[in-house]
Amino acid sequence: MDFEKIIPERFRIHYDSKTGVWRILDTWHQQIKNISDLSISVPDDSPAMKILSDLELNSLIAHLDKIGWLDQILKKKIELKDLRIDMLSKPKRKPGRPKKNLTMLSD
Repeated sequence: MDFEKIIPERFRIHYDSKTGVWRILDTWHQQIKNISDLSISVPDDSPAMKILSDLELNSLIAHLDKIGWLDQILKKKIELKDLRIDMLSKPKRKPGRPKKNLTMLSD
């Protein structure tokens, strides 16, 4: 599963700093598939909505760290970021033209 693509497209995450609650909306859920404007309020008891407290989220992160997944996730993020930087920093050659060999020897 390509989380780089799926998570931003599928899930909308909102943190309420007053209550310390994270709301995660699954925008692909069947119950809300016909809602054209997701800015309207989806009730907390909707099956499309997942509620996590700060404690629950911190527990989840701690468990991911304990089983080694957090390192893998962070490593993948860094590798993807570095790859994007490499791709942006490499000069582009004109298509169809061979690379010139500047070290040709003459007879």
